[in-house]
Amino acid sequence: MKIFKSYFRVFKRNANPPELPPVPIDLLEIPLEYGYVNPPFGSDLCRFEDMHAPEYRAICNDVFKLPVNYQRKQWEWIYIYFRLLESKVLEPNKKGLGFGVGTEPLAAIFANLGCEVLATDAPAENNSEWLETGQHSSDISSLQHENIINNKEFNRLCSFKTLDMNMHQEIPAGYDFQWSSCVIEHLGGLDKIVSFLIASASKLNKGGIAVHTTELNLTSNEKTHDHPQCYVFRRCDLDRLSEVLERNNLEMKSIIYNVGSHPYNYVIDIPDINGFGNDLHLRSLIAGYVCTSVGVVIKKVNYATTKTGTYTLAGSSGQTVSGVSLGPNQMLVEIASHGYSIGEVIHWKNKTAAATVQTDNPQTQNILSVPDSGKFVINTTFQDTSFQNGACSVNTS
Repeated sequence: MKIFKSYFRVFKRNANPPELPPVPIDLLEIPLEYGYVNPPFGSDLCRFEDMHAPEYRAICNDVFKLPVNYQRKQWEWIYIYFRLLESKVLEPNKKGLGFGVGTEPLAAIFANLGCEVLATDAPAENNSEWLETGQHSSDISSLQHENIINNKEFNRLCSFKTLDMNMHQEIPAGYDFQWSSCVIEHLGGLDKIVSFLIASASKLNKGGIAVHTTELNLTSNEKTHDHPQCYVFRRCDLDRLSEVLERNNLEMKSIIYNVGSHPYNYVIDIPDINGFGNDLHLRSLIAGYVCTSVGVVIKKVNYATTKTGTYTLAGSSGQTVSGVSLGPNQMLVEIASHGYSIGEVIHWKNKTAAATVQTDNPQTQNILSVPDSGKFVINTTFQDTSFQNGACSVNTS
C-alpha cells in the first residue's frame, strides 16, 4: 500500500510548471476515445486539455482562489463544481450534502454562492490514514477558507457532522445536491460502493443531482485493484452501475471516456523512494494499474412511464426516414402505440452500446411532431453527427 499512501501526499506540495517525464502509457487494453471534444469537461476523464482551457483557469483563479496545477485532485474539485453549476443547483437556498469532505474548499465555495451545506466526514477511528496526511475533518473549523468566504458567514450556512457512509440509515434526506471527491472507492468494495450510491442518491430531492469522482483503471477492463481500502473502477463496472441505477429511478450521465491527445495525458506519475511524485499528476499507479480520475453524475428522477423502442438520428444535413423528413440533427423515435402528443416532454436515452457516445446523452426534449401512433420526432443538441440508429428508452415525468 506504499504507492497508494504516497499518492495522497503529492497534493500537499506546491505545484511548479512540470517537466514531461518520458514514461508512456499503453491505453489500448480498454475501449477509450481519442477524438477532439470541447474542453473543459467534454470528457469525464481527467485530461490536460481541461486544465489548459480558459474556463477552467478562470474557475480555478476566481472561484477557488488557487493557481492552476497539473494535479488530478484539483481537476476533481473543478469537475464537481462545473457539473453542479451547469445543473443550476448552486444557487441561494439550495441545499448540498458533502461526503468525506476532508479539508477541501468545496463546502466554502458552495456556501459563498448562498447554498446551505452539510459537510460530513467519517468518524476519526476510521480515518487514521487521512489524519496522518491532514485530509480529515472533525469539525467545521477545518473547512473554513476565509479567502473564499468569511468565517462568520460560512458558519451560518455550513454545518458539520461525522457520518459512516456505509450506515445508509444515517444519510440525511432532503438535499438538492450531493458530492464527494475520491471517496467512494474507500467504502470497502464494489458492492458497498453501489449500495451507497443507490441509497444516497435515492434520498435526494426530486430532480436532485449527485456528483462523485473516483478512480478509473486504464490498464484493464477485466482485472483491477480490489482491496478493502481502495477499489479501482473498471469501465465495465461503470456500465453495470448505470443499469443498476436506472432500475432504481436514478439516471447516470453517460460517461465520455475521452483520454485526450496531449502528451501529458500519457505520463504516469510514479513516486520516488521517499513517496514524492511529479508536479504532473494526471495518471498514477495503484497496485500496478495505471489509473486516473473519472466523474460520475447521478440524477434522481421519478418517471411516470418508461418505454423502449428504436431511434434514427439524422446527420447535419437532415434525412428522410420511414417517410418522415428530419431536419439537421433531428431524431425519429419509433415506439408502438406510444400515446405521446406534440409538445410533451420526454427523456431519451441511448441503449445501444456500440453507438457513438454523445456528449449530451441523455436528451430531454419536447416532441415536435407525431407522424403516427408509432413515431414521434424531437430536436437534439447533438451537433454535426452522422446518420445513426439504435435502441433507446423514453421516459416521461
